[in-house]
Amino acid sequence: MEDPSKGRVYVMRPSSLGYSVGMNVSDGGNPIGSTGAKGYLCWEREPGDVVVSSTSENTSRVSLPVRRDRFIT
Repeated sequence: MEDPSKGRVYVMRPSSLGYSVGMNVSDGGNPIGSTGAKGYLCWEREPGDVVVSSTSENTSRVSLPVRRDRFIT
């Protein structure tokens, strides 16, 4: 069930290159999970700035703002 007070983060790995190497993903240093080729991870977190890291053969980091969306019905 979705938590409307949180934002949602998706990490997608669309390429089939390196299919045998798993990619470990963390949110602010907290492990989220691992994904393979053509896979993805999704999680909810508190709004705010975050650094998402992925590690396989190398480590990559991206800083991004996480917001919660407001839907008008």
